[in-house]
Amino acid sequence: MNEATRDGFRVAAIVYDARGAADEILAALASRLRERGVAIAGLIQHNRGGGPAQEPSLEPTQMVAEDLASGRLIGISQSRGAAAAGCRLDSQGLAEAAALAAQSLPKASFAILSKFGKAEVDGGGLRAEFITALSHGIPLVTSVPASRLADWEAFLGSPWHNAGDVPAAAGARAALVEALLAWSLDQVERPSGASLPSGSTG
Repeated sequence: MNEATRDGFRVAAIVYDARGAADEILAALASRLRERGVAIAGLIQHNRGGGPAQEPSLEPTQMVAEDLASGRLIGISQSRGAAAAGCRLDSQGLAEAAALAAQSLPKASFAILSKFGKAEVDGGGLRAEFITALSHGIPLVTSVPASRLADWEAFLGSPWHNAGDVPAAAGARAALVEALLAWSLDQVERPSGASLPSGSTG
């Protein structure tokens, strides 16, 4: 299916430049939605400090995916050592976390997926989970690196809500969470009606 819809998808995205910049905002949004009793699903990422600087065998940051429906935490970092270069993402861990999220997404009232980045553009990562949420008409919040905005728009093939860039000031980040919360609650109240992104199959 690739036909356009009258209202487009109910999707909002935070735009960021620095890796991991939006993770804290998405985690705060998930917490606020839970407080409001919204049934959420999807995955967010937590970036946790690793071992002391004098222990070079330990990663400086551990990446952990949280399945929002169950609260289960799954490590998605490879143990490569603090001095290792290149990506430290553990694709097997991410696949396990994505499979867990996929089970609960169709029954959720709202979805949060950590990001739409290079892995999703290449057909992997959380791309299938994005399609699941969108094909079920579930309102969704995510984050997108500024360098991937063209890919993101090509994937959706539909209008989306740009929540803005990640601000530097703590007060401005808190305001962004509040704005996203208001948008999210408004979407939960709306009836759904959307098709799959352009180029997808359903």
